[in-house]
Amino acid sequence: MDNLIVYEKIIRWLPENIDPKFAENWLGNKLLYPATLPQTGEELFLELALARERLRPLVADLAAVSWPEVFENLRRITRNDGELLGVILDGIEPAGVMAVGDIATIIAPSGSPAGLKGTAAEVTVETGSEKKKYTVAPDEIFVIPAGKETTAKVTVKFSGNLRIDKKDKMTVEINGGKVGIVIDTRGRPLTLTGESADRERIRKWQKALS
Repeated sequence: MDNLIVYEKIIRWLPENIDPKFAENWLGNKLLYPATLPQTGEELFLELALARERLRPLVADLAAVSWPEVFENLRRITRNDGELLGVILDGIEPAGVMAVGDIATIIAPSGSPAGLKGTAAEVTVETGSEKKKYTVAPDEIFVIPAGKETTAKVTVKFSGNLRIDKKDKMTVEINGGKVGIVIDTRGRPLTLTGESADRERIRKWQKALS
């Protein structure tokens, strides 16, 4: 485990409160035995939280990321593609439009959703002759079902100061994936304090990808 990853940064990603002594002991054992896999729900929460922080250094050069290697490492500890994608979304915080292997294509604006009421993004998805519209609330991860073989024309209108490439409206042609097309209106950078209120936010995000 990277010694630069501090305890406070790891526990802020926990969806539930965990006894600090248990967490500290687990992290200490993980340092000694890095290949150990989680055996309980609490250990899984800690493992996934640690994985998020371990991805942080990749942000400096996403173009050089070896996604097959990232996927291989994460599949050892995640239970499904949605859980794996959640680790990547939180750990790397991709902004803009980004395909994550065959798992999903992410649309994630920079800026903050703070102060927005009701709607953070209006989304129109066109596939062939079919057109669907969606409304995405602030601070959400919203999944639109679409397979990797599906090519969709997606138009997004953002609210507030949410932007991609300094624009509040964009249209792109993208493919989905095993999870689908993911609209992430949590803004960039993500803000987490580790307080109890954040636990509910984290559970909501994880449920969206389950």
